[in-house]
Amino acid sequence: MAISDKTDIYNVAVSLLGDSALQLTGASTVDNTDTKATRAFNLHYDPTLNELVRQHTWNCCINRDQLITSAWSEHGWEYYSALPSGTLRALALTNTDSSYVSLQYKVDWVVEGANILTNYSDPYLTFLKIPSIGAMDPMFLQALYYMVAIKMAIPITGDRKIRAELLTELLGSILPEAKRIDGFEGNNEAAVESTWLNATMSRGVESYYTGFESVPEPDFPWS
Repeated sequence: MAISDKTDIYNVAVSLLGDSALQLTGASTVDNTDTKATRAFNLHYDPTLNELVRQHTWNCCINRDQLITSAWSEHGWEYYSALPSGTLRALALTNTDSSYVSLQYKVDWVVEGANILTNYSDPYLTFLKIPSIGAMDPMFLQALYYMVAIKMAIPITGDRKIRAELLTELLGSILPEAKRIDGFEGNNEAAVESTWLNATMSRGVESYYTGFESVPEPDFPWS
């Protein structure tokens, strides 16, 4: 089945919960149907998608753009620029569009608030943002189905066993395999170092799912 919109993602997620009666057909969508299941989906979809994008340098989420800087000359930096709209994670900065040698973070540039501070004029940023659904990689989508279903499991089914089984599949095979295959196909961009992110990843993805409630947004400097 081709996945073209949020309703398709919802239908796969609820199928993982074992209840096909919750699926939407015809003209029904997650935006025009008000049920307990669609409300749970709409509550968790965007935060869960943001979490997934931030966890890995997914090829389908990588974007590149030239920044238009302005002179600043404060705190040791010569220029600043706003992050591109929708940026969820800054990966690398170069001073030319033909160079794959990244400038050194905290030496040549930093992310501060919603801006990049740098000593280079009009550099090129590699960053992560949410792709359109049609551009999402099948393995990325598979991980998303499971993550959304896990968030919906307790509110919809009340069955912790279903949630535990989905979590085991996600952590044991779905997410590792998706990252492994994506890593083979990607450019292995180095991400901006983040104390919060390093600590979270060292604890494992299960730190996101210790409860069925929404996970608070992390305090990234560029959030």
